[in-house]
Amino acid sequence: MSDLIETPVAGLPMCGADIAAERLPRLIRMTAKELAEAHYEEDRSPQFRLAYPNCKGYVRLCWPYFVKPAKEVLTSMLGMPGVHENLKRPIYEALIAPGDHHAQLDHYEAAVR
Repeated sequence: MSDLIETPVAGLPMCGADIAAERLPRLIRMTAKELAEAHYEEDRSPQFRLAYPNCKGYVRLCWPYFVKPAKEVLTSMLGMPGVHENLKRPIYEALIAPGDHHAQLDHYEAAVR
């Protein structure tokens, strides 16, 4: 989760990202929220727990910062032989959704590599 934006004081992640998150496909939003919850549940410092006293509030505020890692997880699932094709198709469609301007940029970056 090194892509999180860190505050200059106390090294806590800043939350409330403004990335038009509601236009993201549901699968990406839900995956990002699951990653945010897992991040919260890790052994966090007392400063972190003071700033974000409960998981629900942390996820509500900070999940947009987990969109990029969520896309990376979903992208890696496309290459896993154990993931059934019935699951891969919705993942693929979510990753290239036209309402997601990040997907278009990611697709372009992958094409030029």
